[in-house]
Amino acid sequence: GAEGLPAGKNAASESDPMATALGYKHDFAQVDKKKYAQLSKPENKSQRCASCNFYKPENGSWGSCQLIKSGLVNANGWCASWVKKG
Repeated sequence: GAEGLPAGKNAASESDPMATALGYKHDFAQVDKKKYAQLSKPENKSQRCASCNFYKPENGSWGSCQLIKSGLVNANGWCASWVKKG
């Protein structure tokens, strides 16, 4: 859901073309683990937007993404372009 969004900000749509291409979901639990088999590896189970290099926090729950520009992404979300914060 889109609870806790900063005032005046929108959540990125999961049906946005870029979000769809990257398999983005606001909730990691909703990601297609069959399509993204890398997520079955224990070392990848902690991947979230909040720990990604492309993510810039706006508040505790939401932040901007350098790749998905249609709105904010959820800190607990995930997409296939996840890169560990350096």
